[in-house]
Amino acid sequence: MEVSRKLKIFVDSLNGLPYGLKGTYKRMLYLSMVTITTLGYGDIVPITNRARLLVGLESVLGIIIIGLFISSIFNKLSNNARE
Repeated sequence: MEVSRKLKIFVDSLNGLPYGLKGTYKRMLYLSMVTITTLGYGDIVPITNRARLLVGLESVLGIIIIGLFISSIFNKLSNNARE
């Protein structure tokens, strides 16, 4: 890999763009997946207080929604087993 290519990747990472993810939609989806799964890589971080609040809210709501989804699956499976 050329030095200029490595430098571009480095500068992109400083600007919050993970390697290989171009475009705003992909970056937002990536941030949402990392936040909801509570991995927290730290390569994209919210800068404003409003963004921090929304990302924190998304994290909490995402965990609740995943829990409700898993609960509904197990409830459906247990109801089918009883019949």
